Amino acid sequence: MSRRELAISRVSALSCFAKGNDFTTVWSTLLRRHILVEGIPREKLERNRRLLNIPLITGEQLVFDADFKEFRVQ
Repeated sequence: MSRRELAISRVSALSCFAKGNDFTTVWSTLLRRHILVEGIPREKLERNRRLLNIPLITGEQLVFDADFKEFRVQ
């Protein structure tokens, strides 16, 4: 799967949040069965912010920042 397809998935996840869904809903309806997702989210604290790291088959992490309701790829 390409970076473009991953970007489209990020936009889809963000649009779910814009509709008022929480992370649990986005995880169960969009991300859990996604072809790039390799494992379950793991919680991490970074500079007093709660982050959820989701491992991807590419070796990268999809990181969800709960405070800002934002995704990024690391």
